[in-house]
Amino acid sequence: MNYYSSRSIYALVMGLALLTQPVTSQLRAQAAPKVDTHELRATAFVNALNQDDPMQYEAFMQEHRATSVLNSSTTNERADSFVSLKNDLGSLGVMGVMRVSDTETRVLVESKNMGGELEIIFGHEPDTEAKLTTIQFAPSTPDLVVPDDWQSLQELLDGYVGVTQIPAWAVAVVSNGVIVDVAAAGVKQVGKDEPITIEDRFHWGSVTKSLTATVAASLVEKGKITWDTKITDLFEAKRVKQEYHNVTLSDMLNHRSGLPGYDDFEEEFMLQMQQGHPTDPVAQRAYWVEQMLAQDAPIYTPGQGHRYSNGGYVVAGRMLELASGKPWEQLVSEHIFIPLKMQSAGTGWPQSVGKMQPAGHFGMDTQELEVAPVSVMTDLVRVLAPAGNVHSSITDFAQYSLLHLNGLKGDGTILKPATIKHLHQPPAGELIRPEPYSFGWGHTPLPNGQTMQWHNGGAGSFYAEARLVPEQDIGFVIMANAGVAERFIGPLWQALYKRYVQD
Repeated sequence: MNYYSSRSIYALVMGLALLTQPVTSQLRAQAAPKVDTHELRATAFVNALNQDDPMQYEAFMQEHRATSVLNSSTTNERADSFVSLKNDLGSLGVMGVMRVSDTETRVLVESKNMGGELEIIFGHEPDTEAKLTTIQFAPSTPDLVVPDDWQSLQELLDGYVGVTQIPAWAVAVVSNGVIVDVAAAGVKQVGKDEPITIEDRFHWGSVTKSLTATVAASLVEKGKITWDTKITDLFEAKRVKQEYHNVTLSDMLNHRSGLPGYDDFEEEFMLQMQQGHPTDPVAQRAYWVEQMLAQDAPIYTPGQGHRYSNGGYVVAGRMLELASGKPWEQLVSEHIFIPLKMQSAGTGWPQSVGKMQPAGHFGMDTQELEVAPVSVMTDLVRVLAPAGNVHSSITDFAQYSLLHLNGLKGDGTILKPATIKHLHQPPAGELIRPEPYSFGWGHTPLPNGQTMQWHNGGAGSFYAEARLVPEQDIGFVIMANAGVAERFIGPLWQALYKRYVQD
């Protein structure tokens, strides 16, 4: 079967370039509110492109582009650029907005003409009022077409391994309280012939965030902590910056704490985090959290904005440790893994439990994938565990998704349905955004008018997604053993959606 259809990729005029890099996990996993100047500009650019009037596009350019950029072209040239972009992209639907760093903001859009998702990358100076210097476009997925005639999930994945050249894919479908379909295809490691199975383990990455929130929910039910527990209820106030004193557990779990993203870790910073505690994960987290809360200024007024933050989830995990007197790793096991009989689930990299487990793979080109050494990320994820350090088989990943899907339809298991529904309800006062966020779950509208609740994750060498469609009582979990698999999720999801949801 041929999954490919060709499309040339070419540079767009007036300083806008079409790139081939993939969309970031954080951008897929959440969408930021319109409270940041650069995020406002990003969505305003999409709005300008969606108009049929080049004068509105020019008005945007005059207001938001740096003077040096405007001086490099004429009004007529910019009008020609607008027409070219409209012809190439057609109408755009905003799926997510995120301030990636002090100098970069990204928007994930769906392009009608290009038939898929597209990432628009805006460059700017750190100053909030600084105008845009660069605007670039990057297709978030390759141009793949999956035929509709696949007879089984296994057949679909066998073919998808071949055309994507991802070492291994695993998918499970859940509905009516059970796993209705599951399959795995490919090999555990590039260059070796050992086949993957549905019992093999993959890393969850940032899907772990919803797990940390679920553990928090269990502790709330047991009266160990509340959603409104403040930082200063658990940490010594004099050691916490004043701005964070009233930040709550709920704020942390909904990325509304004001803490920076903490998504760019250099070797020097890693060494600082381990200072004095090279092997104790709890001590490492305690040290880092203390440093964050005492030294790092919020990037917006806590509670009045939204920024996807790994650090916020580490603080939340530390709050759970202090409230319960137990390490986060023990809490996850006692409150989720053991009750749900997730026997393959654990913390750390899959290979940490034995060399027979799948290897993760680095690389942005599937023709040049390299096995990721476990040591590269071990120390990082030990500290960041509440934000992204769990592994399991695809079947146990499906069991976890069933906990949430069942709760949303009113069936309680280890948590009350009302508690699960709270986890999937954006908090009161949530700002209007293209994609609301609640306790580790993004909320995305589907073409049929229903809502998908989801999260993804990938620390570079693995990739995972959980997608739930509560209105149809169906959910999907997807895993791969290469970070670049994120680029290929779109066509695979469309095939699953057409077969299990749309039909």
